[in-house]
Amino acid sequence: MTTCGTSEEILPPPEVCVAGDVVYLAAERLVDQTITSGTWANVVIVMDVRESNGIIHVKNSGVYVLEGGKTYRVTAQVGWRGTTVQNYSFHLANSVSGEQIGQSAIVMPPDYASHQAPAGFLDVIFTPEELGYYCLRVSSDAKFDSSSVIRGDVGTYLNIVELVGGNPWPSSGPSSGPSSGPSSGPLYLSAGRSFDQTISSGTWRNRVIYMNSVLEKNGIEYNPYNGVFMLDGGVTYRITAQLGWKGSSEYYDATYYAFGLFNFRTAKYVGPMVEALSTALNSKHASGCVLDVIHTPVENGSYCLRMSPSSYQDDAGTSSSIRADVSTFMNIVALSGSVLRGINSAGVEYLTAERSTSQIIPRLDRWANKTVVMDKIRRNNGMIYDPVDGMFILSAGKTYRITAQLSWYVYGGIPGNLRRHAFGLFDYSTGEQIGPMAETVPPAHHLTDASGGVLDVIFTPKKTGYHFLRVASYTTATYDNVISAHGGTFMNIVTI
Repeated sequence: MTTCGTSEEILPPPEVCVAGDVVYLAAERLVDQTITSGTWANVVIVMDVRESNGIIHVKNSGVYVLEGGKTYRVTAQVGWRGTTVQNYSFHLANSVSGEQIGQSAIVMPPDYASHQAPAGFLDVIFTPEELGYYCLRVSSDAKFDSSSVIRGDVGTYLNIVELVGGNPWPSSGPSSGPSSGPSSGPLYLSAGRSFDQTISSGTWRNRVIYMNSVLEKNGIEYNPYNGVFMLDGGVTYRITAQLGWKGSSEYYDATYYAFGLFNFRTAKYVGPMVEALSTALNSKHASGCVLDVIHTPVENGSYCLRMSPSSYQDDAGTSSSIRADVSTFMNIVALSGSVLRGINSAGVEYLTAERSTSQIIPRLDRWANKTVVMDKIRRNNGMIYDPVDGMFILSAGKTYRITAQLSWYVYGGIPGNLRRHAFGLFDYSTGEQIGPMAETVPPAHHLTDASGGVLDVIFTPKKTGYHFLRVASYTTATYDNVISAHGGTFMNIVTI
């Protein structure tokens, strides 16, 4: 077992790897990581590295070497399974000092019966002052009554990417990139659903998921009728997706699904599976986990999002749907090309912000249409943001990626009064919603708090203006509710 902050982890400084193109690491769990009762606090989460370029990792230790002065984006999820129901959280930490970097991610099992939790989503942008060793660590307040495991089958992964700025392609398009390459700008695709994708009972397994609505794209082609897209060999891509789910009945709680990135040529899944579980109380709905895969294909090939062979539905023989209204999206961004970018992270505009104090929204004020405010700026490079009113400026012609998540609870800890809530990105001048909503479904066993439902929007404004995050109009609350400052609440904005 590896524990952050112990003297055994202090390693001799490695020779820093100088790598061309994208500096990244993609890792996941291939088998369960068993942790004995009473020993969860501060345990390091160890991943199996699938792909890497330019980031040194200490094998079988869960420790990664990051260079000073470079800006990294670290995303991760951790799935859990055990014999008792517990909430826990995990975070990015300095492996030597034990210092926590950014907010923690909260993991909540959906009900008493399942004894498992799909995952919590971590998204941290930071710049180390000097070369150092970092790890994912279970938070110190985690407690479990019996042996539990970090899951190796679904929902556990880690991605680290160095942020660099500038156009990855020359103005004439890449020489060996996609055949329909753009005239300029980053290669990306943003897609969602405009109507629900209905799937009959018993037909979820191996079902291809398709986004019928292409929101924005530049140089990446997608077939909205069959869900197939092309990825080019030698190009490093980031594929991020989430599915919102709803059933036709409120009373069935034996439904879960898992999905992943599927390569048609090899007939294999690439990277981790992620899973969503319906709750016993709100079993008609499930807020999905986030699929986040970084992949460099060896050769050109066709890919899709596909349900796993183990996806299961018990809904009295009726149909279920992948939702169009909230929590369903797929974003693809090319992180590299056939040319080197040759500049450092100073060329990237980005903002990373979070809650440092809880944002209380009184019941009488209602939650509907309330602005979400991140009152603490952890780091800012070129963005304009007001931590008092939550407004930020997006400039015309630039392509942004806005990622956010909310964790919330009932004020005073009154159980049974949480409701599903959703939030999204809005244009201040027009009131227009941009991209999909993100929804959180509270777990059945612990009805005083909830976390989940990740917003991830790629957007190129036509004109410069103010934008903000806002709670959906249908959200209601019986008691005072609070956007939590205790983990799981953040907003990251990055130019791509």
